Amino acid sequence: MKLIFPLVFMSVLLFLTPFNTSAATLEKLPSAETTKNWKVVVGKPDTNNPKLNKSTNPDLYNVFSLDIKNVSDEKIKLEKVEAYREEPKLDTQYELFTAELNKEKYSSNNFHFQNFGLSKKSSYLKVVVTWTKEDDNTERKYREEFIFQQ
Repeated sequence: MKLIFPLVFMSVLLFLTPFNTSAATLEKLPSAETTKNWKVVVGKPDTNNPKLNKSTNPDLYNVFSLDIKNVSDEKIKLEKVEAYREEPKLDTQYELFTAELNKEKYSSNNFHFQNFGLSKKSSYLKVVVTWTKEDDNTERKYREEFIFQQ
């Protein structure tokens, strides 16, 4: 009888102890990432858009803003910004937005996207930045991907 009580106590203790603690180590949004050419910031949404705040269901979506800044000394031109999330249970990615940048609308190499919704079922956000070098006559495009965990 003396041996049964400690065994039962230890088994109950084992079942109550959480084993999966890896989620605490994931990087959470909002977040920022910097490379040689770009600083990409996934931040809090712009609050000056009441239409988005009414139409976005907070139970289904988290809302963020996106800022991209050129931190390079090179003369480069931002061409395109794309954002994707993974589609749960599929091998495909879902496009959130694509911004084709032109000189008239974006005169600098900085980019700001006010608000976008990211499904709470999605575990990551992928931002793809495409640019060209202004002093390169070949019009070769360069691309960099940034992954943010939610």
